Amino acid sequence: MNLVRMGSIETPRSNALVPTAKIRLEANDIGSYLGNNVTWNDIGSGQYSGSIINGAAYTDANGGVFAFDGTDESVVIANSDTDWTFNASPKTLQMWVRLNSLTNTDGAFCGMLGKQSEGFNFDGYTVAVTHTGQMRITTNGAALLRAHNTPNNSIQINNWYFLSVVLALSSTTGSVKGYINDTLSVSSSHGTDTCTERNNLILARGFQRNASPDTYLNGQIGAFYAYDRELTANEISSNFNATRRRYGV
Repeated sequence: MNLVRMGSIETPRSNALVPTAKIRLEANDIGSYLGNNVTWNDIGSGQYSGSIINGAAYTDANGGVFAFDGTDESVVIANSDTDWTFNASPKTLQMWVRLNSLTNTDGAFCGMLGKQSEGFNFDGYTVAVTHTGQMRITTNGAALLRAHNTPNNSIQINNWYFLSVVLALSSTTGSVKGYINDTLSVSSSHGTDTCTERNNLILARGFQRNASPDTYLNGQIGAFYAYDRELTANEISSNFNATRRRYGV
């Protein structure tokens, strides 16, 4: 039987998530995190475990979460040209996250995730929270840069949120979506473009185009899920409802 770490208690793992997640990282699951402060194991497809960078701290809060200091800590998932690049094939990325502040230690946005080059001249995408509490999905291609924002104050500090993004390189409205919990908050598109990035997928860190500093997360992450397809609104709601009790939402 699969077991989950809930503090010091082991309980059966819930199987209520929408199946076929290509990446499933669960901080409270002893199969996903063994306490070595090095690797966050993928219990989805088993192909995309994350490397914990600069010692992000593990805590038993909410059954088990990682705390990031907003300075230099992140989780790096090795690049996959087929699954996570910004292209015409839609993918869905989901994260349970809680912010301590709307800025990191450098005063920049708090990055949730990004797949963009560290040279600040890049193709790809990033998800961050702005100083005014917007979830910002940034998509970059060879010709276009787009910022897709939720309304101000959508995200507030010290609350847990289930953030979901749908990404596809397309000019069709709705090919870029953002959900907060189970509510659709962004429905947009990037436009007709190309994208050739080959960068790692990084959690708790984003990038700003042609600018520094990096957008590191000052907060906690409890789980990360990724699908190599677009989840429907009902499927996103299902994943939210299957996991929300652990976060008191």
